[in-house]
Amino acid sequence: WLYWTYKAVGNYKKALEFYERHEEAQKEKYKEAKKKNIQELHAQFETKEKEAEIKRVKELEEMKTRFFSQITHELRTPVALIKGPLQEIRKESDPAKIDHFANIIERNSDRLLLLINQLLDLNKVESKMMEIQLSTGSLSDFIERLVNSFNVQAEYKKIELKLSQNSPKDLLQFDADKFEKIVFNLLSNAFKFTPPHGSISVVTEFYSLEEELTEFSLTVTDSGIGIANEEIDRIFDRFYQAGTDAHFTTQGTGIGLSLVKELIELMKGKLEVESELGVGSSFCVSFPLRKALKAESDLTPQIPVLFSHELPCSTEEGIAKKEKTPLLLLVEDNRDMQLYVSHLLKDRFQVLQAYNGAEGVEMAKEYIPDLIITDVMMPKKDGYQLCEELKNEVLTSHIPIVMLTAKNSNKSRIAGLTKGADIYLGKPFQAKELDLSLSNLLVLRSEMQKKFNEQLVNFESKEELELATGKFEELALESQFLKRVMDKIEENLDAENFTSNALAKKMFLSNSQLYRKIQALTNSSVTKFIREYRLCRAKSMLLNGGYTVQDAAFNVGYSLSYFSRSFKNQFGVSASTLLDSPKA
Repeated sequence: WLYWTYKAVGNYKKALEFYERHEEAQKEKYKEAKKKNIQELHAQFETKEKEAEIKRVKELEEMKTRFFSQITHELRTPVALIKGPLQEIRKESDPAKIDHFANIIERNSDRLLLLINQLLDLNKVESKMMEIQLSTGSLSDFIERLVNSFNVQAEYKKIELKLSQNSPKDLLQFDADKFEKIVFNLLSNAFKFTPPHGSISVVTEFYSLEEELTEFSLTVTDSGIGIANEEIDRIFDRFYQAGTDAHFTTQGTGIGLSLVKELIELMKGKLEVESELGVGSSFCVSFPLRKALKAESDLTPQIPVLFSHELPCSTEEGIAKKEKTPLLLLVEDNRDMQLYVSHLLKDRFQVLQAYNGAEGVEMAKEYIPDLIITDVMMPKKDGYQLCEELKNEVLTSHIPIVMLTAKNSNKSRIAGLTKGADIYLGKPFQAKELDLSLSNLLVLRSEMQKKFNEQLVNFESKEELELATGKFEELALESQFLKRVMDKIEENLDAENFTSNALAKKMFLSNSQLYRKIQALTNSSVTKFIREYRLCRAKSMLLNGGYTVQDAAFNVGYSLSYFSRSFKNQFGVSASTLLDSPKA
């Protein structure tokens, strides 16, 4: 305002002085505001950077935790398959059985060694200590032997494994050890994520670049579960596992693919991946290779035998015609663990085998086993999902489930018990502990059968029976199932030809499913269950008055002569005596 005042009175010198002072003050104010803005931006930037860094560190720590959890799982399983069979060998005198267990021990020792070597190899690559060591040989023959080593696993998983090569028989120079690790891990990965009845193909191609150089490519394609586009770039990260889907989180450590990438880069090769969720994946590696100068091969590949030649019995073979022998379903994706546990239980149980959680759920519903043993970390559905689904399904809710797993933390144990597992055992486990656990579960099942049977043979009215069976709160789904069965029998109570087959149709179950469920709950056949229910209903008619013996027999679908014999066999007194008793 002084500037305007002096200017108005014509004192331009003073006006200029105050104008310049005003401008200087404005500049200082602007500088302060600018400085403040810059400081605020820096602070915001640093905050965002810190938040991003904290997030990165947190994600890395989570991936590391998951990685080491997976490593622990990978280690515990082969340790269990070394320790357990070794204990069995000490008790055995049969050379064939000793050889069987020794083979399991040897294969799982190789698995442990393979895992340890992969970890050491990754460390060597990171520390720049790994060198390329060239051998001379036929790469096409070498690849063929590697692929053929997976034939047993392909047969076991019912996967079509195909090899196609346009490979020349020329001798080439290549690092056999690193090629073996690359091919082995790519094929192992393909088998890991390809479900039964799928397909895996290996295609190799050779192209001459010049007189001394050959371009080699190998492509492994599977019909497995596939990988999401946003995950492809990260599947080779050491601590990363794609997505949160059970297909990924329950399988392996992720170090195999990480090692593949490192080895390919070390040998100046290229790696390309194409994948589509639900369709499959294709991994293509390529290298420039030199043709050999000498005519003789010095290649001596050492391909470990990591898969058993002992194949499991089929579902049909697994169920013998031994009605008194309990039926056990073993859900386990590790081949040797299947062999070992099946051997432990074969004298006491008929053993059915499922390779993954989804297959286990379907087999449990189809065959209604007496007991289920399941691993936790499996493809398709893990053990937690299997347990939760079966415990909430009326047809299978009564089946005791044992979780046998390498996930030994209290958190995992609580999660398993929360999902409905009856017993949670960690690997490695004692064979005696497993045996006692299964025996105790069978005793508990016998007590459940006794509860239901006591009500079934002693009720004096249909309402009394429904009220009694409904008291078992811990057996709510089982009570609901029996009520549905009794309702169907009641609807056809006077139908003489209402058989077990007819009841199964009314329940929308197969004959075997109904038989297994009724037998599990009451220790009775379906025919016996129908007969006892009808006779108990006849007894209630006679006790409650208003019915003659002939009326009661007709109302429950019996001829008079057959009814009289059946009634006395069931209750120890004749129907006419009961009718003439004071209570009647």
